Parts: sequence; C-alpha cells; structure tokens
Amino acid sequence: MSKAKRLMPTILCLILSLPAMTATGWTACDQVSYYCDVGDAVRAGSGNVDKSGVYGYNLGHGWGVFGRTTSGASSMQAGVGGENLGGGAGVWGHSATGTGVSGNGSVGVYGYSPEADGVGVLGAGSVGVRGSSINGPGVHGLTSKGAGVFAASEYGNAGGFQITEAANKSAVIRAETSGTGPGGHFKILNASSFGSALWGVNYGKGRAGFFEIKKADNPAAAVRAVTAGTGWAGSFAATNPAGRGVYIKTEGGQGLTVVGGTKSAAVPTSRGTRALYAEEASEVFFTDYGFGRLENGRIFIPIDPLFAETVNLQLDYFVFLQPYAKAELYVSRTTPEGFEVSLNTGDPGAKFAYRIVAKRKGFETARLEDASSQPESDSALNASEPDSESTNMSVSMNR
Repeated sequence: MSKAKRLMPTILCLILSLPAMTATGWTACDQVSYYCDVGDAVRAGSGNVDKSGVYGYNLGHGWGVFGRTTSGASSMQAGVGGENLGGGAGVWGHSATGTGVSGNGSVGVYGYSPEADGVGVLGAGSVGVRGSSINGPGVHGLTSKGAGVFAASEYGNAGGFQITEAANKSAVIRAETSGTGPGGHFKILNASSFGSALWGVNYGKGRAGFFEIKKADNPAAAVRAVTAGTGWAGSFAATNPAGRGVYIKTEGGQGLTVVGGTKSAAVPTSRGTRALYAEEASEVFFTDYGFGRLENGRIFIPIDPLFAETVNLQLDYFVFLQPYAKAELYVSRTTPEGFEVSLNTGDPGAKFAYRIVAKRKGFETARLEDASSQPESDSALNASEPDSESTNMSVSMNR
C-alpha cells in the first residue's frame, strides 16, 4: 500500500471519532498505522493554551500512548520524546492511582536538562520518583559536577532506604568515592537543633556503627571526633546493667593515650560525683596486694598463679611491706613462685600487708616512650569541609 493510501484510513478514523468523543463517548476504531521515511509519521498541534497536541487514552489495560524505536544508541533517540520550548514539562504523566510515567529498559526513564540549575527528571506525589530493577540500580544518578541524586523534603525524611528481604546481606546505603573527599558528609544547618548529624540504630544483634581502615600504611585514625563546643568530644554509655563501657585492643604497644588531660574514675560520694585519678609510672608495671602473718619470725608468700601469668617474674620485682605489729620486717628471698618475709626484730607472729610490683609481660623494655606522634596533626583540626557548598544543593521544592 502506498503512503497516500495508508494515510486516508487514519484521517477518516479521526474525523469519524471526533463527534462521538464530544457527544456520547468513545467510538471504536480499527487499527490504523502510518509509516514515513523522511519526516514525522504523525504530527499534531493545538492552538489552545490549556490543551494537548497529542492526547492518548485507553479504557482497557494497554497504553494511552506508546512509542518504539529500533535504532539509535544515543539517549536522545527515544521511543517517545517530549520537548517544551517554554517553562513547562517536556513529558508529563498523570495517574489517579497508578504510575504517571513508567519506563522499562536498560534505562527505564532518562531525563536531561542542559541548564546549569535544571532538573532532568522531576517527580511529585505520594511517591515522587520510583525506580525498580531486577539486577541493576533502581535509581541511577550521574553528574559531572552537581549531585548525582538530590532529595529534599519539607517535613518528612529527605531520603528513605530499605531492604525488605531478611536474607539480604547487602548494605542499605553504600557510598564510594574515587576522589580525595570523604565517603559521606552529614551536616545540620539549624543552629537551634539538638539532633545528631548521623544516627545509627540497630534492633538486631550487630553493631550500630563500624569503622575500618584497610590500607596497612595509613596512619590516620579509624574514628576521629572533634568539638569546638564545651561538651565531650566522645561519649559512650552502656544502659544495660550487664553492659560494658569502652573496649580497646591493639597489636602494638600503645592501647590508650590521653593527651592534655587526666585519666580518672568518676565515683559518687555524699558530696557529689568526684574524680579519682590513675597513678602513672615511667615503666609498664602490674601490681598485686595481699596480707600475711609470720610464723616463728618467717613466712613464704606464694604469688597468685593467675597474676604471675601477666608479669615477667624472671626479672627483679618489687615487694613493699607494711607491718601491723611492733616488728621490723624485710624480704629475705624472691623467686618466680613467691617471696620470703623475715623478722629482724620484734613480734615473731606479726601480721603484715604487702604490695608486689612487676614488669608487664611483653613490655619489659618500655620506658618513657615517645608520644609525640598523634593520629593526626593539629592542622587537621582546621581542615576545610568537603566540597559540597559549590554544588547545587538547593534545588527548589516547587519546580
């Protein structure tokens, strides 16, 4: 059939349908098709400001408007394309209860804006934009300078992410960067807000937060907290009576270093909670205490075997004696198993207290080690924030 002959049924169908559409409803029409080699197959226009150039409607379960293309690798060669030379939308979809615009393909929906502050795809509704995928990302955003995906909300959550499959071990949110900035940046702009910039809650059996550095020669701290206020830079609380405070483990020599302050325990008293300070030493010692009593002026005190496992008793260790009677005592012999206390003068059955101080096993040579090397230099405290202010992070809610 020639092009001219194939055009007639289309025109005839449209003409016959118009009176029925305006009067009693839709008129059934046989399938019509039109093919063109050089121009647009179908072009329609409307001079009315509020009307559509092309309007498609389907009473059944099919498409109101359907477009297909079999060639073209460019994203601009689409089955259905929309363009608006004014300020409106190029393509607009509306649904009372379903999906206004739906896309299915390697790229389901593609939006492009040549403007610096333009929006490629804008969705508004109970769900503004919804993306679904079997294997790939549900929503994929890519940009050269701005935000790949930007979400804003006036009253609700700006972003919501959820994994619904209980057996899924993937991360709810995964952030990666090949640049020099951080993987995540969170900020509270409201000066009167008492909220947290980052909040992690776990109702399961895992951790609320986990931080790890994989690069072996990275000298930075896995977690760093800095405050310019008057509060604590870090606060840890265990509300369960069986819980514990802070656990520190290291394969190296330094487990905890406090710079510019004291190490203390906060203990409640009748005059309020008071600080009791830790005794510091120039070397790494462990100590144990006990009581003894002379028998005919002499007694051998065995060292607690469990305590002996933590110290090196092959080296000399200290024993301090405090008699509780009129007696002059001295340490007459020391061995890795214990020590002997003897009477010089006084009560041969005197009671006494003792204190043992021995080198911690594995730290026998440590003494006044250099502590000038810190996780990060003080200049890191004044490091600039991630480069997010230069990007367009203020897309209007009313576009």
